[in-house]
Amino acid sequence: MKIRHFRAAAVLFACILVLGLTGCGSADPDRQAAKVNDTVITQGQLENFSILYMYTLGYDPNEITDEEKSTILQQMVDTEVLRQYFEGLNGENIYGDSFEDDMKKFLDSAKSSEKDFLDKYSITDEDIEYLYRANYLNSTLYTQIQNEHAETDLIARAEEYYDQHKDEYATDPEVRFSVIRVAEQEKAEDIKRQLDGGADFANLAKQYSDESASAANGGDIGFYTRAQVTADYSDKIFDMEVGSVSEPIEADKEFMIFKVTDRNDSGFKSFDEVRDDIYYSFIREYYDQKLDEMKEGCKIEIN
Repeated sequence: MKIRHFRAAAVLFACILVLGLTGCGSADPDRQAAKVNDTVITQGQLENFSILYMYTLGYDPNEITDEEKSTILQQMVDTEVLRQYFEGLNGENIYGDSFEDDMKKFLDSAKSSEKDFLDKYSITDEDIEYLYRANYLNSTLYTQIQNEHAETDLIARAEEYYDQHKDEYATDPEVRFSVIRVAEQEKAEDIKRQLDGGADFANLAKQYSDESASAANGGDIGFYTRAQVTADYSDKIFDMEVGSVSEPIEADKEFMIFKVTDRNDSGFKSFDEVRDDIYYSFIREYYDQKLDEMKEGCKIEIN
Protein backbone atom coordinates (compact mmCIF):
# COMPACT_ATOMS: atom_id res chain seq x y z
CA MET A 1 0.00 0.00 0.00
CA LYS A 2 1.38 3.40 -0.94
CA ILE A 3 2.08 5.64 2.05
CA ARG A 4 0.65 9.07 1.58
CA HIS A 5 2.72 12.19 2.23
CA PHE A 6 1.14 12.97 5.60
CA ARG A 7 1.68 9.50 7.01
CA ALA A 8 5.19 9.27 5.62
CA ALA A 9 6.26 12.46 7.34
CA ALA A 10 4.51 11.52 10.56
CA VAL A 11 6.11 8.10 10.62
CA LEU A 12 9.49 9.77 10.18
CA PHE A 13 8.82 11.63 13.41
CA ALA A 14 7.76 8.39 15.08
CA CYS A 15 11.02 6.70 14.03
CA ILE A 16 13.11 9.60 15.27
CA LEU A 17 11.49 9.59 18.69
CA VAL A 18 11.60 5.80 19.06
CA LEU A 19 8.39 5.83 21.06
CA GLY A 20 6.07 3.17 22.32
CA LEU A 21 2.35 3.22 21.52
CA THR A 22 0.01 5.71 23.20
CA GLY A 23 -3.48 5.83 24.56
CA CYS A 24 -6.60 7.99 24.88
CA GLY A 25 -8.79 9.01 27.74
CA SER A 26 -11.16 11.73 28.82
CA ALA A 27 -9.95 14.72 30.84
CA ASP A 28 -10.25 18.50 31.08
CA PRO A 29 -8.45 19.64 27.89
CA ASP A 30 -7.16 22.78 29.59
CA ARG A 31 -5.70 20.96 32.58
CA GLN A 32 -1.92 21.04 32.85
CA ALA A 33 -0.29 17.75 31.85
CA ALA A 34 3.26 19.08 32.06
CA LYS A 35 5.19 22.31 32.19
CA VAL A 36 8.65 23.27 30.92
CA ASN A 37 9.74 26.56 32.46
CA ASP A 38 6.79 28.86 31.64
CA THR A 39 5.30 26.75 28.82
CA VAL A 40 2.35 24.52 29.69
CA ILE A 41 1.49 21.32 27.81
CA THR A 42 -2.24 20.79 28.26
CA GLN A 43 -4.16 17.56 28.59
CA GLY A 44 -5.94 18.43 25.35
CA GLN A 45 -2.65 18.75 23.48
CA LEU A 46 -1.54 15.41 24.90
CA GLU A 47 -4.80 13.72 23.93
CA ASN A 48 -4.74 14.99 20.36
CA PHE A 49 -1.08 14.30 19.81
CA SER A 50 -1.48 10.77 21.23
CA ILE A 51 -4.31 10.10 18.78
CA LEU A 52 -2.34 11.58 15.90
CA TYR A 53 0.75 9.57 16.77
CA MET A 54 -1.23 6.33 17.13
CA TYR A 55 -2.77 6.87 13.72
CA THR A 56 0.57 7.41 12.01
CA LEU A 57 1.57 3.91 13.14
CA GLY A 58 -1.61 2.38 11.74
CA TYR A 59 -3.17 1.56 15.12
CA ASP A 60 -6.66 2.25 16.44
CA PRO A 61 -6.49 5.54 18.39
CA ASN A 62 -9.19 4.21 20.71
CA GLU A 63 -6.80 1.59 22.11
CA ILE A 64 -4.34 3.98 23.74
CA THR A 65 -3.42 3.15 27.35
CA ASP A 66 -2.52 5.54 30.15
CA GLU A 67 0.90 3.95 30.58
CA GLU A 68 1.69 4.39 26.92
CA LYS A 69 0.41 7.93 26.98
CA SER A 70 2.88 8.81 29.72
CA THR A 71 5.67 7.92 27.27
CA ILE A 72 4.20 10.34 24.74
CA LEU A 73 4.00 13.06 27.37
CA GLN A 74 7.69 12.63 28.20
CA GLN A 75 8.52 12.99 24.52
CA MET A 76 6.41 16.16 24.31
CA VAL A 77 8.38 17.53 27.26
CA ASP A 78 11.63 16.66 25.50
CA THR A 79 10.43 18.41 22.35
CA GLU A 80 9.57 21.54 24.33
CA VAL A 81 13.05 21.47 25.90
CA LEU A 82 14.52 21.34 22.40
CA ARG A 83 12.32 24.19 21.19
CA GLN A 84 13.31 26.47 24.05
CA TYR A 85 16.98 25.56 23.73
CA PHE A 86 17.28 26.14 19.99
CA GLU A 87 15.10 29.24 19.93
CA GLY A 88 17.10 30.58 22.87
CA LEU A 89 20.29 30.22 20.85
CA ASN A 90 19.09 31.40 17.48
CA GLY A 91 15.57 32.78 17.84
CA GLU A 92 13.25 31.97 14.95
CA ASN A 93 16.28 31.61 12.66
CA ILE A 94 16.59 28.01 13.81
CA TYR A 95 13.78 27.09 11.43
CA GLY A 96 15.27 28.43 8.22
CA ASP A 97 13.74 30.51 5.46
CA SER A 98 11.56 27.78 3.94
CA PHE A 99 10.20 26.35 7.20
CA GLU A 100 6.82 28.10 7.19
CA ASP A 101 6.18 27.28 3.51
CA ASP A 102 7.18 23.66 4.00
CA MET A 103 4.98 23.34 7.07
CA LYS A 104 2.02 24.81 5.21
CA LYS A 105 2.49 22.26 2.40
CA PHE A 106 2.58 19.50 5.03
CA LEU A 107 -0.58 20.87 6.66
CA ASP A 108 -2.45 21.21 3.36
CA SER A 109 -1.47 17.68 2.34
CA ALA A 110 -2.66 16.30 5.68
CA LYS A 111 -6.00 18.13 5.52
CA SER A 112 -6.57 16.86 2.00
CA SER A 113 -5.51 13.23 2.29
CA GLU A 114 -6.55 12.54 5.91
CA LYS A 115 -9.69 14.66 6.20
CA ASP A 116 -11.97 11.93 7.57
CA PHE A 117 -9.55 11.01 10.34
CA LEU A 118 -8.85 14.63 11.29
CA ASP A 119 -12.56 15.47 11.44
CA LYS A 120 -13.45 12.34 13.41
CA TYR A 121 -10.96 13.10 16.19
CA SER A 122 -11.12 16.92 15.99
CA ILE A 123 -7.41 17.19 15.19
CA THR A 124 -6.58 20.86 14.72
CA ASP A 125 -4.15 22.67 12.44
CA GLU A 126 -2.09 23.41 15.55
CA ASP A 127 -1.81 19.67 16.32
CA ILE A 128 -0.51 18.93 12.84
CA GLU A 129 1.89 21.87 12.93
CA TYR A 130 3.15 20.63 16.30
CA LEU A 131 3.94 17.26 14.73
CA TYR A 132 5.88 18.94 11.93
CA ARG A 133 7.76 21.29 14.27
CA ALA A 134 8.65 18.46 16.66
CA ASN A 135 10.00 16.42 13.77
CA TYR A 136 12.09 19.38 12.65
CA LEU A 137 13.52 20.05 16.11
CA ASN A 138 14.47 16.44 16.70
CA SER A 139 16.04 16.23 13.25
CA THR A 140 18.01 19.38 14.01
CA LEU A 141 19.50 17.83 17.15
CA TYR A 142 20.36 14.62 15.32
CA THR A 143 22.07 16.61 12.58
CA GLN A 144 24.02 18.58 15.15
CA ILE A 145 25.21 15.39 16.81
CA GLN A 146 26.28 13.88 13.51
CA ASN A 147 28.21 17.07 12.72
CA GLU A 148 29.96 16.94 16.11
CA HIS A 149 31.01 13.31 15.77
CA ALA A 150 32.86 12.31 12.63
CA GLU A 151 31.25 9.43 10.81
CA THR A 152 34.58 7.64 10.50
CA ASP A 153 35.08 7.80 14.28
CA LEU A 154 31.60 6.44 14.95
CA ILE A 155 32.08 3.61 12.48
CA ALA A 156 35.41 2.76 14.08
CA ARG A 157 33.71 2.73 17.48
CA ALA A 158 30.93 0.57 16.06
CA GLU A 159 33.46 -1.93 14.72
CA GLU A 160 35.21 -2.06 18.08
CA TYR A 161 31.86 -2.67 19.79
CA TYR A 162 31.07 -5.43 17.31
CA ASP A 163 34.38 -7.18 17.97
CA GLN A 164 33.88 -7.01 21.74
CA HIS A 165 30.21 -8.11 21.68
CA LYS A 166 30.15 -10.54 18.80
CA ASP A 167 28.03 -13.03 20.74
CA GLU A 168 25.15 -10.56 20.51
CA TYR A 169 25.09 -11.15 16.76
CA ALA A 170 25.10 -14.95 16.71
CA THR A 171 22.77 -16.50 14.15
CA ASP A 172 20.85 -19.78 14.23
CA PRO A 173 21.31 -22.32 11.43
CA GLU A 174 19.01 -21.63 8.48
CA VAL A 175 17.77 -23.95 5.77
CA ARG A 176 16.28 -22.89 2.44
CA PHE A 177 13.32 -24.96 1.31
CA SER A 178 11.19 -25.47 -1.74
CA VAL A 179 7.81 -27.11 -1.26
CA ILE A 180 5.04 -28.74 -3.25
CA ARG A 181 1.64 -28.71 -1.54
CA VAL A 182 -1.30 -30.86 -2.68
CA ALA A 183 -4.56 -31.95 -1.11
CA GLU A 184 -4.55 -35.65 -2.08
CA GLN A 185 -2.13 -38.29 -0.77
CA GLU A 186 -2.23 -40.21 -4.03
CA LYS A 187 -1.22 -37.14 -5.98
CA ALA A 188 1.63 -36.43 -3.56
CA GLU A 189 2.93 -39.99 -3.90
CA ASP A 190 2.79 -39.75 -7.70
CA ILE A 191 4.80 -36.50 -7.60
CA LYS A 192 7.38 -38.15 -5.32
CA ARG A 193 7.74 -41.02 -7.80
CA GLN A 194 8.38 -38.50 -10.57
CA LEU A 195 11.01 -36.77 -8.45
CA ASP A 196 12.69 -40.07 -7.68
CA GLY A 197 12.75 -40.69 -11.41
CA GLY A 198 14.71 -37.52 -12.02
CA ALA A 199 11.96 -34.95 -12.65
CA ASP A 200 12.79 -31.31 -11.89
CA PHE A 201 11.35 -30.16 -8.55
CA ALA A 202 10.76 -26.57 -9.66
CA ASN A 203 8.85 -27.66 -12.75
CA LEU A 204 6.63 -30.02 -10.77
CA ALA A 205 5.98 -27.32 -8.18
CA LYS A 206 4.80 -24.95 -10.91
CA GLN A 207 2.65 -27.69 -12.42
CA TYR A 208 1.08 -29.28 -9.34
CA SER A 209 1.46 -27.22 -6.16
CA ASP A 210 -1.74 -25.80 -4.70
CA GLU A 211 0.17 -22.89 -3.15
CA SER A 212 0.23 -20.43 -6.02
CA ALA A 213 2.70 -17.93 -4.51
CA SER A 214 5.51 -20.44 -3.99
CA ALA A 215 4.59 -22.45 -7.09
CA ALA A 216 5.34 -19.42 -9.25
CA ASN A 217 8.87 -19.49 -7.80
CA GLY A 218 9.37 -23.18 -8.39
CA GLY A 219 8.27 -23.97 -4.84
CA ASP A 220 10.91 -21.77 -3.18
CA ILE A 221 9.84 -20.41 0.22
CA GLY A 222 13.17 -19.01 1.40
CA PHE A 223 15.29 -19.56 4.51
CA TYR A 224 13.94 -20.75 7.86
CA THR A 225 15.43 -21.50 11.26
CA ARG A 226 14.33 -24.62 13.08
CA ALA A 227 12.20 -22.52 15.43
CA GLN A 228 10.31 -21.11 12.45
CA VAL A 229 9.39 -24.53 11.07
CA THR A 230 6.23 -26.18 12.40
CA ALA A 231 7.18 -28.61 15.13
CA ASP A 232 5.05 -31.36 13.55
CA TYR A 233 7.59 -31.86 10.79
CA SER A 234 10.68 -29.77 11.60
CA ASP A 235 12.64 -32.86 12.71
CA LYS A 236 11.77 -34.63 9.47
CA ILE A 237 13.10 -31.95 7.16
CA PHE A 238 15.47 -29.59 8.96
CA ASP A 239 18.42 -31.97 9.08
CA MET A 240 18.10 -33.06 5.43
CA GLU A 241 21.12 -32.63 3.19
CA VAL A 242 21.18 -29.94 0.53
CA GLY A 243 19.57 -31.33 -2.62
CA SER A 244 17.58 -34.03 -0.81
CA VAL A 245 13.80 -34.41 -1.12
CA SER A 246 11.45 -35.51 1.65
CA GLU A 247 8.73 -38.12 1.54
CA PRO A 248 5.20 -36.67 1.42
CA ILE A 249 4.36 -35.24 4.85
CA GLU A 250 0.77 -34.91 5.98
CA ALA A 251 -0.17 -31.78 7.95
CA ASP A 252 -3.27 -29.63 8.18
CA LYS A 253 -5.23 -31.82 5.77
CA GLU A 254 -2.68 -31.47 3.00
CA PHE A 255 0.45 -33.24 1.82
CA MET A 256 3.79 -31.52 1.40
CA ILE A 257 7.02 -32.51 -0.26
CA PHE A 258 10.10 -30.50 0.70
CA LYS A 259 13.44 -30.02 -1.00
CA VAL A 260 16.43 -28.49 0.78
CA THR A 261 18.16 -26.11 -1.64
CA ASP A 262 20.64 -24.31 0.61
CA ARG A 263 21.90 -24.17 4.18
CA ASN A 264 23.56 -21.55 6.38
CA ASP A 265 25.19 -23.03 9.45
CA SER A 266 25.19 -21.13 12.73
CA GLY A 267 27.61 -18.27 12.87
CA PHE A 268 27.57 -14.51 13.27
CA LYS A 269 26.08 -11.64 11.36
CA SER A 270 28.81 -9.73 9.57
CA PHE A 271 29.78 -6.24 10.71
CA ASP A 272 28.33 -4.82 7.50
CA GLU A 273 24.94 -6.34 8.40
CA VAL A 274 24.80 -4.69 11.83
CA ARG A 275 26.94 -1.59 11.31
CA ASP A 276 24.02 0.81 10.87
CA ASP A 277 22.20 -0.51 13.95
CA ILE A 278 25.29 0.00 16.12
CA TYR A 279 26.10 3.34 14.50
CA TYR A 280 22.65 4.79 15.16
CA SER A 281 22.60 3.41 18.70
CA PHE A 282 25.62 5.61 19.37
CA ILE A 283 23.89 8.57 17.73
CA ARG A 284 20.92 7.96 20.02
CA GLU A 285 23.27 7.72 23.01
CA TYR A 286 24.75 11.13 22.19
CA TYR A 287 21.24 12.47 21.58
CA ASP A 288 20.13 11.41 25.07
CA GLN A 289 23.26 12.91 26.63
CA LYS A 290 22.73 16.22 24.86
CA LEU A 291 19.07 16.32 25.85
CA ASP A 292 19.96 15.65 29.49
CA GLU A 293 22.39 18.59 29.38
CA MET A 294 19.63 20.84 28.02
CA LYS A 295 17.25 19.76 30.78
CA GLU A 296 19.69 20.78 33.50
CA GLY A 297 18.74 24.41 33.03
CA CYS A 298 14.99 23.78 32.86
CA LYS A 299 12.26 23.64 35.45
CA ILE A 300 10.13 20.66 34.44
CA GLU A 301 6.83 19.58 35.99
CA ILE A 302 4.96 16.43 34.93
CA ASN A 303 1.52 15.99 36.46
